[in-house]
Amino acid sequence: MISQGAIRVQPAARFLGPGGKARFSAEVTEAPDKTFFWSVRESGGGTISEQGEYTAPTAAGTYHVTATGRSDPSLKGEATVTVSSLLPKGIACNTSPRRPYLAWVSSQSAVIAWRCNPGGTVRWGLGEERSEALTDRTVQDQHFALLSDLTPETTYSYEVAIDGERFGPVATFTTAPAQGSETSFIAFADSGTGSVHQKRLAEVMKSRSFDFALIAGDVIYDKGADTEYDRGYFQPYAGLIDHLPFFPVPGNHDIVTDGGKPFKQNFYLPRGNFYYDFFWGETHVIGLDSNKVADLAQKRWLETALKAPARWKIVYFHHPAFSSAEYGDTPSVQSQWVPLFEQYGVDLVFNGHAHGYERTVPINGVTYVVTGGGGAALSGGAE
Repeated sequence: MISQGAIRVQPAARFLGPGGKARFSAEVTEAPDKTFFWSVRESGGGTISEQGEYTAPTAAGTYHVTATGRSDPSLKGEATVTVSSLLPKGIACNTSPRRPYLAWVSSQSAVIAWRCNPGGTVRWGLGEERSEALTDRTVQDQHFALLSDLTPETTYSYEVAIDGERFGPVATFTTAPAQGSETSFIAFADSGTGSVHQKRLAEVMKSRSFDFALIAGDVIYDKGADTEYDRGYFQPYAGLIDHLPFFPVPGNHDIVTDGGKPFKQNFYLPRGNFYYDFFWGETHVIGLDSNKVADLAQKRWLETALKAPARWKIVYFHHPAFSSAEYGDTPSVQSQWVPLFEQYGVDLVFNGHAHGYERTVPINGVTYVVTGGGGAALSGGAE
């Protein structure tokens, strides 16, 4: 017998905590008998009632809820349920969850990011007080909640609640100073492989005291796909990015998928561009997109940014102006950007691409550092 018709189950996917609950519905089309029954494909994969009320098991894993035609058992529709220990029992997500992380910090603002479903509220305040609340409801599951009018060099705590339940632990952050040239930061590149080396470096970072981190590209291997972000970023840096700002710019691997669309979906980019800048006290930090060195709009923006007065000027991007490794120098950077660095008094430039460490002597006043040992294999300059 050949099945006529189809069964569509909604939602098609759900992410739940152990013992969590979700409601599913099904629609039978192009079949005379519109009735169906529910089941769970896996033994021990949870239970579902006749009304489509599903209860997840306590064991993490991927399970499948199935609607089967009563008169035609070959007619089936299915939804996927992923049970994750990241989620409490009372929260259901539409997509793979990402716990709250610090996406941006300045002297007067911060951006708290997370991914689950369109709703969510940030509770925040000075010290351990979280008396302020910002509800961030969007049509998307990814959130970037902006906390504004903050005080420079001040510690705040925050938490995110979804459907009344806390999503992830309480965390803190400290705003940037408005003045002063003393700061401590980490710069690295070519990191997002999920390798043991990346994880070991993340543990080293946890043992150090620093204000922020710069990532000079190739944040996510191999193709910058959204499915690679957990392994290459959110899992290795889980104990860091909830309270310290990481400022990434894209490398060549980060833009393979949809021209870098997942990069823009997961990281906060103030103007929507892959290039941006920020001040940390009297230090001006400028991040560039070296995948598009010839972009005249970016070059004009760079020159304007470099004119801003600052005690220290630091620039970072992926492809190195000067390197003795396999890929060598990047002529377009040398011709388009280096003259601006020299003209406007840049002190320090960080790059990646070559998987190793190099530092030049000052070249016309500018020191260039290749720091491509963030976790990918050290291979004498290979990508």
